[in-house]
Amino acid sequence: MINVYTQTLRDNIRRSSDGRVRFHRWDGGDVHTQCPADSPLDWVPGSVVIAGESATCDVRSVGRPDDQVRILVLSALSSAATGGELEADGHRWRATGYVQNAGQWQENKVAVIPLQEELYSRTQGLLETSVLADPRVLIGGLGSVGSKVSLEFASLGLHQVLVDYDRIEGGNVSRSVGSVSEIGRLKTRVMADQIHGKNPYAEVETHEFKITWDTEERLRDLVQHVDLGICALDNHESRLIWNKVFVEENRPYLMAGMFRRAYGGQILFVRPRKSLCYQCFVMGRPDIAHDREISSAEAAERYAYSDRPVEIQPGLSNDITPINQMLVKLAMQYLLKGRSASLRSLDEDLVAPWWIWLNRREAQTDYENLKPLGSEGNGCRILCWYPIARESTSFNIRQNSSRGHSGNSQDVKSHDKNCEPELSVDSVGVNGSGRCSPPAASKLAMSSSSSAMPSMPTSDKKPPRLSYPDRNP
Repeated sequence: MINVYTQTLRDNIRRSSDGRVRFHRWDGGDVHTQCPADSPLDWVPGSVVIAGESATCDVRSVGRPDDQVRILVLSALSSAATGGELEADGHRWRATGYVQNAGQWQENKVAVIPLQEELYSRTQGLLETSVLADPRVLIGGLGSVGSKVSLEFASLGLHQVLVDYDRIEGGNVSRSVGSVSEIGRLKTRVMADQIHGKNPYAEVETHEFKITWDTEERLRDLVQHVDLGICALDNHESRLIWNKVFVEENRPYLMAGMFRRAYGGQILFVRPRKSLCYQCFVMGRPDIAHDREISSAEAAERYAYSDRPVEIQPGLSNDITPINQMLVKLAMQYLLKGRSASLRSLDEDLVAPWWIWLNRREAQTDYENLKPLGSEGNGCRILCWYPIARESTSFNIRQNSSRGHSGNSQDVKSHDKNCEPELSVDSVGVNGSGRCSPPAASKLAMSSSSSAMPSMPTSDKKPPRLSYPDRNP
């Protein structure tokens, strides 16, 4: 089989001239697929030949000497016309393909890949919908979470801006979209190729830099031109910088992370001046904020397990999947607001700013005594999403100011103004009986309808920049 883009054939028909085309060769020559001119993968040369209404065009006498693939485009009126069909310049055309094999040209079926405007057609399209083709999403970190989410976004047709400085490593191939053959390649480049493989017309920007205080303004330049952020960074300092820039630029973002050894995970939905931010979360619940999966060599250097055994954990990638799925769902619902009536009911369900998922009852955690699945009674269970209501996530920032930006009360007040934390709640936890029973006024919401959520002040005005006087120059 030979796969070729409609646009390539149309361009050659309109010019009434032959064209040079590159093809990826798959499975020993069983399939040839047109590839971009800048593709890093191996390719073989081919030609598109406009034969018109000729019934006697000989594949051996056209094209270029080094061709491995040739496509003859004939008018559908020609008696010799067979293969993939398309329309151009008001006429119907058919493409017939040939592949060089042991010195002989063998006819192959041609599949015409649709144009960009046809990608979203129910009957012949490749992707789901074009309703999300306009929003721009910034993804920071392309590890086990960011890479899978990015691939899902490709199916939605989103314009993606990718930021990561790291390369594919052998140890994380099983958890990312990269393959063994791509070890050593920049994750951004691998991801761009994956996205274009799913959607050849996708808009993708790649930026290879580490998010540090030195690159804060570089990040800001990107944030100012996106509609939503996805923070999948595994570095605490980078997360704080990310949060700072998004809050100051009044841009919403979702932050996802796995607990250690992926016994569970969590998602924060930060909407400046409407919900608490990551800085508030760290100051209010540092124990949960710092409970993260080690996903890189850099992160591993900050921890040591030599004082206790670490069990082998099968299925780590599978444990991460629920986080990725929910992250895509929350992002999609936010970006679809006011666009799709079919999903409007979810506006009443997906409103919590904090979501927790548990894969298992992990020992030495607050969740080790949860009741098993199938047992009677209410309370938390594993393999379920738990939304934490807004009244449970407004922490008392001033009481925790010693863990804040600088310990300066004025800076803490400034941070309060950014996030509007009107309510004061200490923590969310689980008691020894395995029931969700947070102390004080906290509440782990089993449901989160909009009527249960207190109204929060909103504003389109940019909040003032946060102050971090203790950071390294």
